[in-house]
Amino acid sequence: MNRLPEKNRKNEMFALIEEVYRLTEPAIMDCAGSCDGACETKMMETALFLPYELEYIMERAGLKESPFQVIGLPSGRYGTMGYEKNCPFLIYKGCGIRPVRPLDCRSFPIYPRFPNSSRGPVEFHLAPYCPLKDDLSSEYLACIKKSWEILLPHLPSDWKRFYNSICHYAG
Repeated sequence: MNRLPEKNRKNEMFALIEEVYRLTEPAIMDCAGSCDGACETKMMETALFLPYELEYIMERAGLKESPFQVIGLPSGRYGTMGYEKNCPFLIYKGCGIRPVRPLDCRSFPIYPRFPNSSRGPVEFHLAPYCPLKDDLSSEYLACIKKSWEILLPHLPSDWKRFYNSICHYAG
């Protein structure tokens, strides 16, 4: 990971976030029409935001205070949504911040498993309880995988380890 001045690092990450948000925007699942929303209301899941993604979402959504939990790691502070309460932007059959929803939400039910070393490939898995997991298009799968692969060199090692420890979508 580059050690850029803070403002440059933020600008670099904002540009990467915008790139993966554009890439994933067409990746839409018919959750509202096909599911009871168990991933939002019944399952023990945690979404971990990318570096600077909390700041990006707050700026773009016009939020003055974060409705999300914040955790600290040696590499920085990161937004998270834990399973102990629902997303503050969950609305009936939808998302109140859909254009700026976190990548972890965008990529569900696909989740990456980061390698223990910097040389291994990212593995991708599917949440076993998602009723739509068997019907994902190859285009959906490809854009989600590409997004995570674009970000991989920019994610701190401690962030990847923490992600692996909490974001596993076990059924």
